[in-house]
Amino acid sequence: MRICAVTNDICHPLDEGFKKSITAIVQALRGDHDLLVAGANLEPGLGHNFCTNRMLLSRRLRREIRLHRPDCLLYLPMSSLTLASFVRARILKHYAPASRSILVGFQPRQFGPMARRLIPMLSPGIVCVQSRASAERLRAMGLVARSFRSGVDAEKFSPVGEGQKRVLRNQLGLPMDRRIVLHVGHLNRSRGLDVVVGLGGKNTLPVIVGSTSTQCDSGYAQELRSRGTYIISAYSPNIEDYFRSADVYVFPTISVSSAIEFPLSVLEALACGVPVLSTRFGALGDFFQDSPWFRFFDNTAHARQQLTLLLNLSEPERAAMVAQVRERFSWGAVARELLSN
Repeated sequence: MRICAVTNDICHPLDEGFKKSITAIVQALRGDHDLLVAGANLEPGLGHNFCTNRMLLSRRLRREIRLHRPDCLLYLPMSSLTLASFVRARILKHYAPASRSILVGFQPRQFGPMARRLIPMLSPGIVCVQSRASAERLRAMGLVARSFRSGVDAEKFSPVGEGQKRVLRNQLGLPMDRRIVLHVGHLNRSRGLDVVVGLGGKNTLPVIVGSTSTQCDSGYAQELRSRGTYIISAYSPNIEDYFRSADVYVFPTISVSSAIEFPLSVLEALACGVPVLSTRFGALGDFFQDSPWFRFFDNTAHARQQLTLLLNLSEPERAAMVAQVRERFSWGAVARELLSN
């Protein structure tokens, strides 16, 4: 299939959900299709910077898209589903009117009355979002909307044995005699990190690895350190080593603006053989239910109860978890799901 993928602002470090997802989808498509990747401010090697105009009003971009003659035009905006993204999707559809147009949104947005009237009139094509609830809201506006999952690089994020786990902890400066409760993501108050801190104790150490893609709240980071939390705020190129060193991964976020709807870190932890304790955030409830290796929680007290269960995960249960994640959440499967809409 001839595909044109248009995106923007993809540059290193790739340590944030939008960037990682868009890059992984593009790489999965590249292996199986005749792919043109175009846009603005793209990392060298990812695609062609045919445009600097934020609204994608570019004769060169239009010419290159038309020369490629795509069967499918895939728009993956870093801003997700803003009104401006719908306008840009309509502009791109004009550049390739004969192709099937797909607009991809990784995070839900709130629309005012004016936007709710304008967006259906733009006819952006198919809109793919990450949760069933978001798809239903868009369909209620008169749009053609589908849901799709996130993926994980199961070669990079893979489990290690206890011996290697001890080696990694020694290299990362983590204690050998405490259970590690990990979170990876933005270091700010909206992330819900107080829950992670509340799981600390004599035998458990909360560890938070902050993303460098957003501004770190240094005052809040210092507050968390004073409460016994191990904080890493520098960029970690081998983030998989922190997952492999952990005993449980915690996703404590409630605010929909604080992460993509299907958080990658949850899948990355599971692929590394680390069970997950999570809020019912975004699409997670669409794909997971309470099990020996995945538990939802409602508050800190409930989280403590669920943590105890996850810390007792057996090796056969851990192996089954890794196998299921590898089978269900490859980036190749995500790419095929998007194209099938």
